[in-house]
Amino acid sequence: MKKYLWIGSFVTDELAEKLRGTGYKNPASVTSQKNILEGLETVSGRTFECVGLLSQPGYPRQKKLFFREIGFSHADGANDVLVGHLNVTYLNRLAGKKSLVRRVKAWARENRNAELEVFIYEMRSACLAAAKALKRIAPAAKVFLIVPDLPQFMDLNMSGVKKLLKKLDASSIRRDIGCVDGFILYAAKMADSLGLPDGKWTVMEGSINVSELDRFKRLPGADQAAAEDKIVVTYSGSVQSGFRIENLLKAFDFLDGRFELWITGAGDASSLVGEYAKKDGRIKYFGFLPTREDAAALQRRSSMLVNMRDPAAPASDYCFPSKLFEYMLTGRPVLTCRLGGIPEEYFDYLFVMDGISPREIAEGIKRVCGVPREKREALGESAARFVAKKKNNIEQARKILDFTDHIDS
Repeated sequence: MKKYLWIGSFVTDELAEKLRGTGYKNPASVTSQKNILEGLETVSGRTFECVGLLSQPGYPRQKKLFFREIGFSHADGANDVLVGHLNVTYLNRLAGKKSLVRRVKAWARENRNAELEVFIYEMRSACLAAAKALKRIAPAAKVFLIVPDLPQFMDLNMSGVKKLLKKLDASSIRRDIGCVDGFILYAAKMADSLGLPDGKWTVMEGSINVSELDRFKRLPGADQAAAEDKIVVTYSGSVQSGFRIENLLKAFDFLDGRFELWITGAGDASSLVGEYAKKDGRIKYFGFLPTREDAAALQRRSSMLVNMRDPAAPASDYCFPSKLFEYMLTGRPVLTCRLGGIPEEYFDYLFVMDGISPREIAEGIKRVCGVPREKREALGESAARFVAKKKNNIEQARKILDFTDHIDS
């Protein structure tokens, strides 16, 4: 008999909605885990049980001094749990880690006579410590680690205390990562950073859930793209200064009155975007939209979508911008800078900027507009077909299982 465990921070859509009341927000992680888990269960016919630990700011930023354990079930026969722990800022990291290890050890003891297969989502010290403890109880268990981001690039605005904790966290990760049998990486260059040998890793850069494909096609705005006399450029996602959002705003100094910039999302540059919007009527800031469907409907009314990251930033080689999936699925032309974390096959369907200075961004936007509308739209439609066919969560799950079956053999 085989038993399957997911260690991460997975929550159902319903539970995620309830947790928002406690201040928990991590929509990208929730979506990514849901897609992969559903894909694996659909393709394999397996049912995973999930043991999770949420990353939270803690008390007093959150009202809850103690986070109580939450039991739930994402599928028939699944006994899932989010572990409880003391929720004081900084101390919650150690308390949560101990709770997660304790719960995973209990699961391992309960299932020690079964053939165990474990997937970890994210390179978190708590998850790796739990997997290492599991392997002490069940040495034959197979452990696979999904790495959407490298920890050193996940929080670049840290206090002194947080930097110290980050170093301790990195030491813990190095100590426990030897329990992993195979790695599923979101970017190929991660393998070099982690020193992984060939055969022990594969690339799977994320996915679009097949359940969303038809829904996105039915969204309003499919036939409401901007008229030829108005060119709407839309950016959606994290409004972070590190993504050079101000350069995108300044690019409109080099564009005439036909161009508008629509921005959705939130981050440390939100107030800056608001200031530019007050000064320039062509810039419209919609803030953080409540649902992905709201964002996609607005994107489909745009002339083009722009992906902003700094290619010179160290993190650019080690991450895949998941926003590209949603952009490409709209069927609208997508303008991006060339990032090391984007596989080469994607660039057959994207327009590429020469750089991310304000002038270079403006020139990239003009270059897209210089392509006949029919050709632009054909490329956008090809991009949507590529993502829907090749990058849905069922196809990506097949890729993962082909890799893990090889490791198992």
